[in-house]
Amino acid sequence: MEHPGRARLVRGFPWPRLTAIAGPSKRLGVTPPSPSGRSIAGIAILLLLIALLAVLVALLSRVVGGWPVLVQGLFYVLLVIAWTMPLKSLVRWMVTGRFRAADAAPRH
Repeated sequence: MEHPGRARLVRGFPWPRLTAIAGPSKRLGVTPPSPSGRSIAGIAILLLLIALLAVLVALLSRVVGGWPVLVQGLFYVLLVIAWTMPLKSLVRWMVTGRFRAADAAPRH
């Protein structure tokens, strides 16, 4: 007999899942919501951005490859940081439908 407060292993998952999360949802017939069109479009845009970053890195590899190793590392770190900047807006759009955050307090 299983203790009600303990996590149990659910078939198909390599990590413990809480019974309250994984077990009853299947027994009660609860299905997760289907992804919205924005989510699917956002994932497609994200995959496109990843592909563009890979192409950019491949194109720059000859030039950057001649630089000292520490400079190369710094360049690639800065490139990835610059690449991730628009991702916050993309994820916000996927979730809310807006690119900008809503103001916390209305302006007078």
